[in-house]
Amino acid sequence: MKYLIILLIASTALTSIGQNRYEEGMQMALDLWGADKPLEAVNLFERIATAEPDEWLPLTMHH
Repeated sequence: MKYLIILLIASTALTSIGQNRYEEGMQMALDLWGADKPLEAVNLFERIATAEPDEWLPLTMHH
């Protein structure tokens, strides 16, 4: 039982770390865009897209 709880906590922590890096990178890129630095922003967006290919899937609407 202890092993299962530790495994669950560890997997949750690793998932949240990955999301935070993605979100921080996106925020940095958006900040660059807002600071009128589009070339730097685009370069950062491209690096994020390469590092996180699953995060760039289009949002689909379910009816």
